Amino acid sequence: MGVYLLDRGADLRLKSTGGSLAEALAHLVLGMYALMVKGPVKPVQEWVAEASGPRCLAVPDLLNEVLFLYETEGAIASCVDIRLGEEGISAVLAGETFQQHRHLAIRNIKAATYQDVIATDTSVEVTLDV
Repeated sequence: MGVYLLDRGADLRLKSTGGSLAEALAHLVLGMYALMVKGPVKPVQEWVAEASGPRCLAVPDLLNEVLFLYETEGAIASCVDIRLGEEGISAVLAGETFQQHRHLAIRNIKAATYQDVIATDTSVEVTLDV
């Protein structure tokens, strides 16, 4: 169980696995953060990201909400609690705001794409535009 970076040319393709879809999505969010930021993250603040609709649309929408929180508020998470509902997905992100003296930005991710999204009961695959 975990996150895997798959070869995808100019874009990044992430696959995450877990004991459930919620666990796989939590790994996916944390894996995306690991591609963007290095440094210790303390769970001292919380943010919520939400996405509605069918899973194949909600997964990239959720990741794009997480990216929006990172870009606008500096939100970086060390713990993610995913809740799956009939209407969509929500994520409670526990972490802290980006601090230049503690964190290093290593990669800019523009967006999660809708291309070739795969979501099963225990894994998720998405493409990230960098």
